[in-house]
Amino acid sequence: MSVGSVPPSSGNSGGSSVAPSSTSTATPASIIAQLGIGTTLPISAILAGLLNIDSIPLVNLQNQVTGINTEITAYGSLSLALSTFQDAVQQLTLPTEFGALTATSSNTSVLSATAVPGALLGNETIDVTALAQAQSIATAGQASQSTSLATGTSSSTVTFSFGTETAATSTSPASFTANPALAAGSITIDSSNDTLQGIRDAINSATNLNGVTAQIVNNGSTSQLVITSASGASQAVHISVSGDSGISSLLTYPPATGTTTGPTETVAGQDAALTINGVSVTSPTNSITASIPDLSLTLTATGTTTLTVAQDNTSTQKNIDAFVSAYNVLQTEISSLTAFNAATGGTNGPLIGDSTTLNVQSSLQSILASALTGTGKGGLTTLASVGVTLNADGTLSVADSVLSAALAANPAAITSLFATSGSSTSSNLTYLVAGSAAQQGSYAVNVTHQATSASAVGTTALGSTTNFASPTSLSVSLDGVNASVTIPAGTYSPSSLASELQGLINSNTTFQTGGLAANVSINSAGELSIAGTDFGSAATIKVSGDADTTLFGSGGATVTAGTDVQGTIGGIAATGQGQTLTGNKGTAVDGLEIQVAGGGTGNVGTINFSQGYAAQLNTALTSALASTGPIAAATTNLNNQITALNTQETATQAFITSQQQQLQAEFSALDATLAALQNQSSFLQQTFNPTTTSG
Repeated sequence: MSVGSVPPSSGNSGGSSVAPSSTSTATPASIIAQLGIGTTLPISAILAGLLNIDSIPLVNLQNQVTGINTEITAYGSLSLALSTFQDAVQQLTLPTEFGALTATSSNTSVLSATAVPGALLGNETIDVTALAQAQSIATAGQASQSTSLATGTSSSTVTFSFGTETAATSTSPASFTANPALAAGSITIDSSNDTLQGIRDAINSATNLNGVTAQIVNNGSTSQLVITSASGASQAVHISVSGDSGISSLLTYPPATGTTTGPTETVAGQDAALTINGVSVTSPTNSITASIPDLSLTLTATGTTTLTVAQDNTSTQKNIDAFVSAYNVLQTEISSLTAFNAATGGTNGPLIGDSTTLNVQSSLQSILASALTGTGKGGLTTLASVGVTLNADGTLSVADSVLSAALAANPAAITSLFATSGSSTSSNLTYLVAGSAAQQGSYAVNVTHQATSASAVGTTALGSTTNFASPTSLSVSLDGVNASVTIPAGTYSPSSLASELQGLINSNTTFQTGGLAANVSINSAGELSIAGTDFGSAATIKVSGDADTTLFGSGGATVTAGTDVQGTIGGIAATGQGQTLTGNKGTAVDGLEIQVAGGGTGNVGTINFSQGYAAQLNTALTSALASTGPIAAATTNLNNQITALNTQETATQAFITSQQQQLQAEFSALDATLAALQNQSSFLQQTFNPTTTSG
């Protein structure tokens, strides 16, 4: 490192002479000062300056990472906005969201009601003449709730039977008819629970008493056990006791004639009684669910009311308004993320010009701007038809008055406008479901083979009568589920035999549990035929047992397995399973499922299939937000860039550290040199310009 030039000295140095200054004389001290020796160099400042220069690439890398992290955060904001919009969209994807109904009673003190999609719109006149109530019986009063009521030490079995109780009249005694649908149940009473409290707890903890409950009521002087059955006339309880006489006299109901210690009936069980449009209806409970399809009644008092079932468009309109609002919030968020701010001191959006964001936005706008197909004759095809408009700035607006009028005029059409839906031109065809790959449109259905059920048909015609001298069994297997039915002894005509056998099969609990049933008939040849109600190649039937040859002939039944429907949807190959045709993968009808229930072969009708606006948007949003979707791919790419930049940062930092160590070593050496020069300066000072003192 150069620290200046040293002028040559005069005298014996052998160099050129230098003329002395007119104002100063060169001395050793002035030479040292001229060289700068003895001054202090700002070594730390010089080192920091050099390192700052080396750090510029590192700072640039860190700034790039910060910018990419900003983009990743922006993608997170975009995903959140898309997900929030999808929540609103999904409210409109299912047809059930559009089928809400109201059921309004003109006399709410008499009943309330709820309706589900499928209930017929209109008015029902209902007259409630009696409410259902449960039977209650009360034991004789006892001084203590915790004192043993047994007379001995043996345990007792208390059995509860259920049925209908008929009061005595002047011409006939009281009677009890057991309810075959309700099995009897029992409890055990012994020394551990032979008090009022113990019996109450035993009844309430039992699981086989068909809803019987017990409680203790104190009238101020004595306590009584009150036993209450489930509501309804056929739920009345009779109680028998085997064992201790004290427990028997307390609980046996009805008590023996002349006995005054047994329970007494305080409330008689009865059914609810009402008329619906003049038709009499009874019910064991005050909840009526089976009398009017898709309509549930809750009775609260006797009286007359008019029940009105109407379309509830309020929730549908609310969901559509929410959909429009959520879409506009999404548009605002995208606009903020992709904003371009002119040179006014503003900052551009972190996703400005981002193709991923713009493609997602464009796909949503394209769906909203396109007309639907496959809605069928008279179906709605544009959002504008219900007052929803796509504006020039990309937002939506809704005219609630237009929407309200459209809902009132044709709510079913609005269902197909938003949700995935299908309709048919034939009662033999039913749209079931479709996957997202199916393309909307109208498709003619051509059937080459109708589905059949499994059947067992006799080989010999039945006679005019068939006689069973004793009960006779027949083993039946439906779809691999086996059960045995017993035909009662008797003489049957062909039709009565078919009816009896069908009733036995369809009431069998094994078949009922499996959801299986059969149709039994006499064919044109007079032969007995048993056919399962399931269709398709999975349907099977077998018959055997004592009644086999009597019913089907000496050769037994001819058994035929079921077959699947075969055909095409819109001329495109489809796969049959039972009565269901499903469009094959990779075709325009991929995943489109329809049920074919008759109609012969050939063209049996047309299926209209529509992917409504909400359904299409939901598919697009699901794709955009998927783990393999464009946003995830873009985020992954940005994270990979950060990983690469972090690697460069590490290498750059290592270089800077190395440079720092090298410079520190060089400047340490320089510092040592300066120290040596300073020592030399002191020596020269003392030599050439010694300090003098006056004598």
